[in-house]
Order: sequence, then structure tokens, then C-alpha cells
Amino acid sequence: MEILTPAQLAERLHVKPSWVYEQTRKRTYVRNADSFPYIKMGLYLRFDWNDVLAWLERQKRGGCSKILASSSMKGPSGSDGCETAARAA
Repeated sequence: MEILTPAQLAERLHVKPSWVYEQTRKRTYVRNADSFPYIKMGLYLRFDWNDVLAWLERQKRGGCSKILASSSMKGPSGSDGCETAARAA
């Protein structure tokens, strides 16, 4: 587990830090059912690099939009399938 700050993550992804912050806002779930993985530690945002890499892989395959279209991917608890697909990958 490698924990990164928003600035460190932005540097690794070659994006602006403002993009990283935007991806963590609560309203982003409206645009993307597979929200950006982050850890909230009081006032601080941190990111597990392995979780971010897994999220990026899911985005390359089309994100949760493809997963949600398949009802067979729903988990036993009625989850949206994103977590199930991430574990299966």
C-alpha cells in the first residue's frame, strides 16, 4: 500500500491537482458510477496508488457503464457491480 497526497497523485497521472480534487467531489457519481477511490483522513485527502491503478484499468475497459448494463454482475447484496468486477479482474 502506497499512500499519496493529491499533489503526488496529480504528478504521477500528469494532470493538474484541481482534476484530482474534482474527481473526489460527491457529485461526480452522477457522471461516473465508478467513483474515484480516495481516503478521507479528517481534512486531508489521500490515495492508495493500487486502488487508483485498479480504477484506471476499469476506465480503460469502459468503466461501470458496461458493468451496470449487465444485471448478472450484481452482487448478492445488490451492489452496483463495480466492486464485484474489480475483485474479479
